[in-house]
Amino acid sequence: MNCISKLQSHRFLFRRCLLQPSQTRTIFDESYLNLEGLQSRQKEFLASCNDVKAHFENIQRNFQRGGIEVMTQNQVYDSITSATENEGCYDKEYIKTIVKSFCQDIDRDEKAKKTVIKSFLYLCFKNQDHENAKEIADLALSMNILTYNAKSIYLQLLYNAGLYENVYTVIKMTKDELFAENYTNFTRNINIYTMALAALYQLGTDEAFRDAMELKKEMLQESRCKNQF
Repeated sequence: MNCISKLQSHRFLFRRCLLQPSQTRTIFDESYLNLEGLQSRQKEFLASCNDVKAHFENIQRNFQRGGIEVMTQNQVYDSITSATENEGCYDKEYIKTIVKSFCQDIDRDEKAKKTVIKSFLYLCFKNQDHENAKEIADLALSMNILTYNAKSIYLQLLYNAGLYENVYTVIKMTKDELFAENYTNFTRNINIYTMALAALYQLGTDEAFRDAMELKKEMLQESRCKNQF
């Protein structure tokens, strides 16, 4: 069997065995990314800020003078939101630097760090900036502060950029979270499974097919465990 026919065969098997035709949800639909909180905060910020660019530049000057120590949590949020809503504020290097510094500041609250990371990854998602997203996502993974919602945004960004191997690598790194003893998040996990299978389908290699079959076995096992509770 030549390479083309083998690839076609694998993709056919993916469709028949793994990607159920009855499933209408698409990985390209933002509705499952749980963005309501971020978008609500952005609306509140815009309603309260008369001049977004001036506010952004004032915070930026404060950071340049005193570093992350002089910045409040809200100022970090406001910088990200300003960049999300105003192209003139999209200073990628500055935004990445304050997010990285904030997350590495041991005096900052972990919950706040998780929210900042999610906001930053959404900014990257809006601007298709997978390179800066990867740097912050890798940091979050190393610190174990990448939340499910933030990871979903990041995976969607990688998938949209055609970085299918990166998608599966991130999922594989955090796969233990999907098989925790608490099975109440099974429905949520299906989103991650679907993303993994879609990425493996796009790769279409022998190894990708084997990974997909192994993942399907784990999915079925989790489903059986869930039904026992």
